[in-house]
Amino acid sequence: MVAVNRREGALPLEFFTLVFNGMPFLPYHLEVWRRLELPWRWHVVEGAADLVKDTSWSVPLGGRLPPAVSRWNPGSSDGTREYLQKIHREEPERIVLHPHPKHRLWRGKVEMIRQITPHLHEPCLLWQVDVDEFWTPESVQRLHGLFLAHPDRTSAFLHCEYFIGPQRHVVSKDTWATGAQDWLRVWRFRKGMRWKDHEPPRLVNSRGQDVGKIHPFSRDETRRAGISFQHFAYALESQVQFKEIYYGYKGAVEKWKQLVSSRGPLTPDQFLPWAQPGANSMEWDSHRHGPNLLEQHLQTMESGSKRDQKSVDGSSSLAVVLRELILTQGLRKIVETGTFRGCGTSSILAGALEETGEKVSMHTIEVNPKNHRAACRHFRAKGWRRGFWRMPWQSGGFLQAWCGLSLKRSELPSRETIRSRCREAEKKGLYVDFAADRREEDYGRETGFRGADDLLRKCLRRMENRPDLVLLDSAGHVGWEEFQVFCQEVKSPCWLVLDDVFHLKHDVSLEAIRRDPRFQIHRLEKEKFGYCIARFEPVAPAPS
Repeated sequence: MVAVNRREGALPLEFFTLVFNGMPFLPYHLEVWRRLELPWRWHVVEGAADLVKDTSWSVPLGGRLPPAVSRWNPGSSDGTREYLQKIHREEPERIVLHPHPKHRLWRGKVEMIRQITPHLHEPCLLWQVDVDEFWTPESVQRLHGLFLAHPDRTSAFLHCEYFIGPQRHVVSKDTWATGAQDWLRVWRFRKGMRWKDHEPPRLVNSRGQDVGKIHPFSRDETRRAGISFQHFAYALESQVQFKEIYYGYKGAVEKWKQLVSSRGPLTPDQFLPWAQPGANSMEWDSHRHGPNLLEQHLQTMESGSKRDQKSVDGSSSLAVVLRELILTQGLRKIVETGTFRGCGTSSILAGALEETGEKVSMHTIEVNPKNHRAACRHFRAKGWRRGFWRMPWQSGGFLQAWCGLSLKRSELPSRETIRSRCREAEKKGLYVDFAADRREEDYGRETGFRGADDLLRKCLRRMENRPDLVLLDSAGHVGWEEFQVFCQEVKSPCWLVLDDVFHLKHDVSLEAIRRDPRFQIHRLEKEKFGYCIARFEPVAPAPS
């Protein structure tokens, strides 16, 4: 086993998820884990389980496997496998995949859960996270702190907000889905422990004792500490469709639709016959309970999909124009911000420079260390640079990739400035990233990494402030600040490329270019979120 950010006494976290067709829930979890200031790994056991052992209770109800699932096709079909393979490539030491057996189903969920413990070789917190159970980093870290403070505690029972619709949850305590012992989710694991059951989960030690019952934190103890999670058990129609087939819940979809269309207080068993009597439910009140995490996640995914439209491929108009500009104008020195993973404009610029066959130089800047590492791998595969690094920048070949902030930290816009710019952009009908109630936080997170700063100035000075071309494409809220650095620092004629000019990122910069006599617009296109290529003369031409 490769140690992953392990520290003596840190009590690492070993999350695990059993999943079959886990989209769109699955991507939520990794973003939470990555925000933790704790050592962690995530074990994901993927594929369909046969209705045996722990889940055999559903067979008398009519439970069966979905039609598309068989021993020859036991895996997910909704993008789950592809997503898991992608994140495993990105973080192979922290994402541990347990794929389904070849040509057969898992023999119940017990077999799935037993894949995990052989990979655990030190004391840790073993943490069950079903794909539709959403935690926050704060709750995870708070519970971890409780286990550190109380080394005698063996497990933890939790309270969950149990959703039976997109915006409806069970509000009664100690009823269906809200019992004191309904949600055992965390165990203090030691070598020699093994899973005996999955439904309900039962981890036993070498003496056969149920670890969950030895000395647990009770549901009320963890709840008083402000620790809980949101469980979206029946939030999406696709979930209900699957459970109607797999668990034999006859007519589940139609009854669930009636539930979702109803308003006000109601008892779940009026609509869901498998729900226990006595529970009450209400619409979710975000003012009282905080944000609906699934709703936020789906908004973020939609926003991310739109942001993906901004990525540039080699056949785009911008790619063609940039290549032509470099080859026909004899450009040899380039600075770029916003490398991302190195496959967009970075590759277009570097590829064209390589094609010139001349002595060339390029600097590219990325603030997110994870994206920076991915870009490194891409550049190395292309042969544009050599080696791997932990320093703020690395050389090798003609391309130098820097990891850090393009601006001085003191130049980053304030939350109020971000809020004001977002309002103005929306008034103009421009696209603004992220959900409205989280924009300042999410934009801030895009540049909130430790490390070097003021890299745009440093790169320009390495070229004696005389680059041939500068492309500005960093985080959406710092476009104007980068543009100002360009105008202040560049001392000779230069081409400026702004990506995403019909967007919060460079809308104000484009307006400034149109007013500033030092700039002459060469190309302005509306492709995707638009781009502008302008010629910059540091000394404005005299009026004729």
